[in-house]
Amino acid sequence: MTRPVDPADVLETFTGRAPIFPLPNVVHFPHLLLPLHIFEPRYRRMVADSIAGDRMLAMALLKPGWEAAAVAPRPEVFQMTCLGRITAEHKLPDGRYHLVLQGLCRARILSEDNLDLPYRMARMELCPDRYPSPSRVDRDQRQQELVEAFRKLRADVNLEKVFREALQASVSMGVICDVLTDALKLPPVAAQLVLDAVNVDDRSTIVLERILEQLRGRPGRHARTFPPPFSHN
Repeated sequence: MTRPVDPADVLETFTGRAPIFPLPNVVHFPHLLLPLHIFEPRYRRMVADSIAGDRMLAMALLKPGWEAAAVAPRPEVFQMTCLGRITAEHKLPDGRYHLVLQGLCRARILSEDNLDLPYRMARMELCPDRYPSPSRVDRDQRQQELVEAFRKLRADVNLEKVFREALQASVSMGVICDVLTDALKLPPVAAQLVLDAVNVDDRSTIVLERILEQLRGRPGRHARTFPPPFSHN
């Protein structure tokens, strides 16, 4: 068992290669913890190899239509992934794993390796948050808009202390966007659009639009429950 790590420290030693864990309904984001239940033999091997190495995994979303391609060895995935590190794991007697994956950074798949492994390995480049200059939006105002809109959406939950501490701690707008997106429980492809947005100004616009869409519908309807259920492979 280990504890959450400082992403900057871990990414300094990233080799540029990591296993890909493709799922049809999970989009992971940097800074967030994702519980996973690993039971397929190929992914048990993937986790065992990762734990024995740098503990890295990249969560990748399968593209629509993956069911028809399920018999193919490599169903197509979106190029943008979330590179994460296993921070806690528990191996069950039958070989299954319960683990927690800490999101570290967006990472774009460049190519996949043709190795004699039961799981997929890829070369990838890190894609840290980008803040263009000049800014496309008033970032202070946009951050307030995001917080206020989400507060209205989740009026049933007292998040005042969380928001206040986040703003006082100068949490970046990129992190706020990712955390709010995770809480919105968007459909996978919609969440992937947020993951694809390395430009934080663009990301903030997408997230604000999604929050406002939910406000125009039924408030709280799509809110993520806590604690989240385990994701299954």
